[in-house]
Amino acid sequence: EKIYCLFLFKALANPSLWGKKAVFFGHSCHWQLSKTCTVPPLEELSVCTDIWRQIHTPVWTAFVYKKPGEHRAELGLAGAGGNLKAWLFGREWVIAHDLPLLNWHTVCLTWSNHTRYFHLLVNGTVCLSSPLNDSFPSHLAAGGVLTLGVSHSFVGNIMVFETGTNLIGGLTLFRMWRQELSMQQLAEVKCASGDIVTWTTRDLESYGCPAVTDNQLKCGKASP
Repeated sequence: EKIYCLFLFKALANPSLWGKKAVFFGHSCHWQLSKTCTVPPLEELSVCTDIWRQIHTPVWTAFVYKKPGEHRAELGLAGAGGNLKAWLFGREWVIAHDLPLLNWHTVCLTWSNHTRYFHLLVNGTVCLSSPLNDSFPSHLAAGGVLTLGVSHSFVGNIMVFETGTNLIGGLTLFRMWRQELSMQQLAEVKCASGDIVTWTTRDLESYGCPAVTDNQLKCGKASP
């Protein structure tokens, strides 16, 4: 009994998910931003995650962040018909770039209200660089709901998941920073923790698909 309690204490004391991945297998399986983690109003940001697609599906979702009660995505990344789709402030971009199956791909989104540019990078290559005019908001909405592995919407105040948007595969190292990182900086933080959302059980909760250890992941078991 003492040994069991010791292992339980260590598990609770170490919330790190480094060296682990979320494995999504479809229905009734998603990850969500913890209720104790709140995204503040951001005037610039960077988000990175590593994605593994196991099988082909017409539509899949890496992550979606929405304001409570809002149907449009405040920020998000998905795929459809062999293209990538990115969202910022409710606007959707379609990028003619696919993520081949059975490989890990690092995808990052960056934006700054100062530069007024929205970028998407895949494995260090810029695939989207789009200017935003002054009609777009100056900051990301705070206190939204983030889901990984499936898209969601709201019916009244109740969150529901959008059928047919599930990622079948894996996801690891989801992180968010409060600044727009350059290409060089993104390369430097490929194995570093975020400062808004970290790859830990403090910030992210699993529902129906707990984290799985994978010793082949690029960054190992701990962030610098």
